[in-house]
Amino acid sequence: CAEDNETLKFVNEEMIPNMENEKELKLCIPIRDFPVGSETMAKMIQQKIQESLSVIVLINNQLQENVYADYMMQEAHLKKFDNRENFRIILIPLIPVNDLNITSRLIRAYMRTTTYISMYEFMFWQRLTYAVKV
Repeated sequence: CAEDNETLKFVNEEMIPNMENEKELKLCIPIRDFPVGSETMAKMIQQKIQESLSVIVLINNQLQENVYADYMMQEAHLKKFDNRENFRIILIPLIPVNDLNITSRLIRAYMRTTTYISMYEFMFWQRLTYAVKV
């Protein structure tokens, strides 16, 4: 849900070419895939999460500026509890973890208790693809 320039650049220049074009996976990008004026943003987030097998959360220090980021995490968290085996929340810090200043308690809890995939790691795209497909 993050819509800052840094994140949008990463999504458009890295994620879409690698995940959709190369790996043939379908991403839901709110700024691209949510029809304007059709539903409320909260309702669209809820619907898309229910339709998804995974949620990828791109994390940087601008995340808390997005009013829907916490809501998206809460919806994903609820789905994870309802469907533990088949639903994944995949965290991707876009900056080094030590530089993150996350105010969301839920996102901080996931960062502490869940394995995240750092874009600085070896074989990042292969690891991300595997995490999404498993």
